[in-house]
Amino acid sequence: MNRNLPSSFFFLVLFVATGSVALAQNESPASSKFALTASAGSNGIGGDFTVSISDYLNTRIGYHGLNYTLDATFDDSDPEIAFDGTLSVSSFSLMVDYYPFKKFLGLSVGALLHSMDVNATAQPNAPYQVGDKTFDIEKLGKLEGTLSYESGIMPYAGIILSNPLSRGFPIKLHVQAGLIYSKAAQLQLSGSGMIAPTADQQVSLQNGLDEFQFYPIVNAGLSFRFGKKVR
Repeated sequence: MNRNLPSSFFFLVLFVATGSVALAQNESPASSKFALTASAGSNGIGGDFTVSISDYLNTRIGYHGLNYTLDATFDDSDPEIAFDGTLSVSSFSLMVDYYPFKKFLGLSVGALLHSMDVNATAQPNAPYQVGDKTFDIEKLGKLEGTLSYESGIMPYAGIILSNPLSRGFPIKLHVQAGLIYSKAAQLQLSGSGMIAPTADQQVSLQNGLDEFQFYPIVNAGLSFRFGKKVR
């Protein structure tokens, strides 16, 4: 990945956000209106800052992210399998929302600086006996896997329900759904011991993943409007 991408994206966001605020304020001294949104979904937990450009256009910047660890034991198998995994998501966004009806059902386009990685390990946590033979944990081995998207700036298109800057109650429900062009996730499997042959399924599994070039962005939350202008 180009190391200049994150800094370039940051300055692009800063430029657009500053320009949007200037456009909103230049309409009239009483035209400023903004909104803060807190939401959670497939790109993590976070929020957006929305600025009014016109009656039909908003621009917003945001960040969502998540780091999650899972440790579990599957005791319905023989032998029991101990599983541990981590999920890491980071997503900076820059969007323009167009509302043809002003108040609801907006069309969103923009870009996300998005990264996502999943790491997992599965290993029997007890010896396994077949007849008079006992296979210890080291003999059984373990399976390790990673699933990751190449980090970078990804184009986005989708819809957004309700305009956080429209007339009415200042707190509104936020629902957003769309797709980013992420290219296919890359899978890496490795195994040891008796479990090692399972890793041979990597090629066929990767072939299946290659069919999915888009990653869904779906999140929901609440928006709070503040400022002087009322549409």
